[in-house]
Amino acid sequence: MRVHCLVLLAVAVVFATDAVTARSLPEEQSVSRFLRTHKTTKTNNEERVNLLGFEVKIGLLDDMIEKAKLSPTFNELLKTNGNAEKAFKAFKVDDVVDDVFQSTQWKEWAEYVKYVAAKKGENVDEELARAMSVAYKPDGLSKMLATAVKNPKSKEIALMLENAQQSRWIKGKFTPEAIFKTLNLHKADNIFDTPQFATWTNFLKAYNKENPEKAMTEFNVLSSAYGELNFAKMLGSADDSPPAQAMKKELVQSWIDGATHPINMFSRLKLNEADDLLTNPVLNMWVRYMKEFNELYPKQGTTMIKTFTQSYGDEKVALMILEASKSSDDKVVEFAKNLQSAQINQWMVDKKTPKEMLTVLGINSQTLSENPLGSVWRAYNKEYTKKMADGDFAFQP
Repeated sequence: MRVHCLVLLAVAVVFATDAVTARSLPEEQSVSRFLRTHKTTKTNNEERVNLLGFEVKIGLLDDMIEKAKLSPTFNELLKTNGNAEKAFKAFKVDDVVDDVFQSTQWKEWAEYVKYVAAKKGENVDEELARAMSVAYKPDGLSKMLATAVKNPKSKEIALMLENAQQSRWIKGKFTPEAIFKTLNLHKADNIFDTPQFATWTNFLKAYNKENPEKAMTEFNVLSSAYGELNFAKMLGSADDSPPAQAMKKELVQSWIDGATHPINMFSRLKLNEADDLLTNPVLNMWVRYMKEFNELYPKQGTTMIKTFTQSYGDEKVALMILEASKSSDDKVVEFAKNLQSAQINQWMVDKKTPKEMLTVLGINSQTLSENPLGSVWRAYNKEYTKKMADGDFAFQP
């Protein structure tokens, strides 16, 4: 009976104090903070307040008042022991599209999750982070936090949730490889520009600090997660941001350490089987490697044209270049133009006559005008005429 009376008194105080102080209290100020402006006493190190003749523990009074102000949805969920996922739907948080953390729905839901977690003796921040991960998926939450941290109104919440998420993963003994996949980074085209990558690198630092004997590098994890070929493809497609550049350099260095000849590396990266050789992003990484190798081993060095020709033959390489020259991408067209010049120069170095080149390119006098490589042969014939004095031509078209 005494407790019942206290609850009624607490409710009465809530409404009375709300009415009296409506003009002076900030909108977000809690009732518990207001109560601590009243005269209090301490008994056995417990703070108490004298309420209408009753001495009541501050903590107990706070709980009674907060419960009195709960919404019907909140109370119903408490009665049914609704979990965070059920509460998420009950508070209709999924209806919120923008500024989720500023919405009433999210705030009520977050309070419910934290309230239940506190009752169970759980870490309230970590439980909220867990519930958010379930609701939005880990990668989705990472994107949300990256946006929220830029907003002064939600920055504190975003940082709290990210720290709580990191703490959960560390306590859960998750590895950097596992979190990499949890954040769906292995499916991203250019991971370096994603919010998830920033989340993951922060976790990697925390993991290494917690487990120095198992410390990993970004390169170790990424190369393992993708495999060599897909890793090279991903890096070849990536922009030149500092993180991407650093990773490209590290991959090339790992190849250099193996001292594999570029021609062998060309086959290892399956470039000798590529239908899209000149636009294949893996080629970008191979070219970087070839240049590094040539600088270190000039006597064993090679060129793109030599390597291409060894794998595909003159005719097929010429056709590839011709096809690339028709691209709508100006960079590809410029690349094709430079390659054609390099191919013609290589034929000159090899001292191949225009007559020989007719056979090499599969052309004869009857098909010259119709053969797509006719223009390539004419370009070579013209260049040969300028530089060679023997006049050994197949014929003048």
